[in-house]
Amino acid sequence: MSGMGPKGRWVIAGALAAALAVAVPLVVSNEVVARVGMPAAIVPTPLASASSYLPLNALANAIGAQGERSAYTDTYSNQYVDVQRGRVLVYVTDLAMGRAMLHAVQRAHPGIDLRRVTIVRATYTMKRLNQAIRHLLAAASPAGQGVAISGVGPAPNGSGIQAMVQVAATAHLSVAAISARLTAAAGGIPVTVSITRPIQSWAG
Repeated sequence: MSGMGPKGRWVIAGALAAALAVAVPLVVSNEVVARVGMPAAIVPTPLASASSYLPLNALANAIGAQGERSAYTDTYSNQYVDVQRGRVLVYVTDLAMGRAMLHAVQRAHPGIDLRRVTIVRATYTMKRLNQAIRHLLAAASPAGQGVAISGVGPAPNGSGIQAMVQVAATAHLSVAAISARLTAAAGGIPVTVSITRPIQSWAG
């Protein structure tokens, strides 16, 4: 699998063309992304060389600055830096507003190469996902006794939340049951669960 992973932030629980008219980004759907093998989930990736990664990372940082700290927070969802294909996938909930956001990036950084950008429609904004994550982490034992959240963050494609959990042997809960409880605690935003090592002893 190619790429350098999502640009969205994870919370580790407990430590709680000169002009854009020339440089037009590609617009695709999540279905197309799935077919060409780009991620809908966090996956381990090989370390890329600085010469290939750094220009893409600078591009992603410029886009992220607009998406997270501007009038486009109600549109911006997440990013994925695909080093092998030399592209940055930008997930937005509104494609027209996503293009407008890239116009703003071009104005702020006139030399930036937006031809490397692929726009993809997302379900949730980063702002909405972060709100849900805060709500989830503030809840007392949201998945029930014997289940500890060890990490949580937005899905790379803006489709929901991903959580890593530890489960005590005495909990007797399926992954589906834990996912359902966390989804409810997140206000209905889907939470995909990955089980890390089991808790050997549980106090509490």
